[in-house]
Amino acid sequence: FAEEEINKIREHFDSRYSIKNVVDIPSFRKWLKEHDIFHFAGHALVSGDSSYLAVTDDKGKIFTIPDQLLFNMSNELDLVTLSACETGLGTFKQGE
Repeated sequence: FAEEEINKIREHFDSRYSIKNVVDIPSFRKWLKEHDIFHFAGHALVSGDSSYLAVTDDKGKIFTIPDQLLFNMSNELDLVTLSACETGLGTFKQGE
């Protein structure tokens, strides 16, 4: 239901926000720097004190983006929403 969720959200924002079905880290970093809202609707995993977003690359291979990589990416995001399995698990830390 991720696509349905995103399409409902898009009704409330202008068309500059897009749906990405394929992710690569360099493009993702660039995208984060150019936008102020990040809404992730997909799969996520939690293992111990670490969490990961599960994404697909251009070859259809599933890989994970660790929370520390996201944390260290330079951005000016005003809002981050994670709408994925297991995103509410784990220990809450300052800044989350």
